[in-house]
Amino acid sequence: MRRLLLLVTVLGCADEAPLDVGGAGQDAERDSGGADVSCAPLDGTTAQSRCGEFGSERPSRLSEHSAVYDETNRQMVVFGGTGDIPVNCQSNGTKSFSRKTWLYDDQCGKWVEGPDGPSARGRHSAAAGDGAMWVFGGRYREGDSGDYTLFDDLLRFDFAGRTWRSIDVDGAVPSARATSAMTYDGKRKRLWVFGGNSATSGLVYTPMNDLWAYDIEGQRWLAIDASNAPPPRLFHSLVYDAQRDWLVVFGGANETAFDNRPVYFKDVWAYDIGADRWLELQSQTSSGGPRGRFWSSLVHDTDADAYVVFGGHDPGALTDAEQSLGNLNDTWRFDPDSRRWSEVAAGDQFNKPNTGFCNFPPDFATIDSSLPERRSAHTLVWNAGCGYALLFGGKTDCGSTDDVWSYADQLWQPLLPALEGEVCHRWRDDLSECTDICF
Repeated sequence: MRRLLLLVTVLGCADEAPLDVGGAGQDAERDSGGADVSCAPLDGTTAQSRCGEFGSERPSRLSEHSAVYDETNRQMVVFGGTGDIPVNCQSNGTKSFSRKTWLYDDQCGKWVEGPDGPSARGRHSAAAGDGAMWVFGGRYREGDSGDYTLFDDLLRFDFAGRTWRSIDVDGAVPSARATSAMTYDGKRKRLWVFGGNSATSGLVYTPMNDLWAYDIEGQRWLAIDASNAPPPRLFHSLVYDAQRDWLVVFGGANETAFDNRPVYFKDVWAYDIGADRWLELQSQTSSGGPRGRFWSSLVHDTDADAYVVFGGHDPGALTDAEQSLGNLNDTWRFDPDSRRWSEVAAGDQFNKPNTGFCNFPPDFATIDSSLPERRSAHTLVWNAGCGYALLFGGKTDCGSTDDVWSYADQLWQPLLPALEGEVCHRWRDDLSECTDICF
């Protein structure tokens, strides 16, 4: 039996042939960033040669990590995070941070462990560009109490050589922070960082709304002082829209992130880089669209020219007007031209309330098994060359999870099944045997 544990966020294969991922069943090749990318499945001979280093090992359950997509090698690169699993609203012990690097090859459908990063951390931000994974900030703590150490360093993982190094920077740098968001701008060869949390306490949050750009060729940070910036936030998402030369911000939370009545954002903002100004594409009070949430994921579906949002965590409080699930698995698309949302998948639906503090029935929600488990603090990366996204890990109602899914053409497809972290109604054959939401 898989070990499954109850997480408080309710409140708030190896020998098999690789699956046909998203658009990977097409024989055509697409050009992404100058690299020739084959989107066809591997034949037997090619698979044997390419996939030799990839075996049965895979990351354990993981959340608060970062991930990017290496277009040239068609691999998802995952770094850091934590596998900590709260049980019945209490931690299961010391929070352990990872410095491991994992590479998932989506043609082989397997993982391989890479070299350790310079230091362990979680809640950091990452982006792919210039042949590398870039990591900024994050937090770390020895033991299960006391303040966290926040980072302001910039790390680089070279895709070709699979080597890590710390970047020496001259001049001013963004202040140390966790839960910021970062993306890569290939037009200028810049990394962009927005917002985050500057508080070292795990009980207090100090959201930020500053914008920084790292010039890769000049090896320096630039502070961007643009007016009309979005409200300060943390646990938000950021992507670069090359077609419009925009930075796009969605969701997140303010300093009330884990209060009894938190404020979670549903607004959409764009920073027009050329015009040096912020644009509010969708307001916090607008009707329709996804409900406010934090720690969701956002990618730019460049095939459909739409911003795709998956999952996250809603306010997690029950009101007379609505029933809340906490962790979510709905999927939404935002059209940047019409500035309107459309729902792709509604996700699991609330069914029964909790029967006591941190005590949830097995049928707490009506499950849509065609979608990934409800989650937050996960990663979603976009393969522009072949037109699909890859989802990995995150915090679920039953701990953290370790599955991999693809998303393409508004459909989800499982690639590697979860070994841990799914609700009981997903993994038991006889649902009457479920005694609570996880067991």
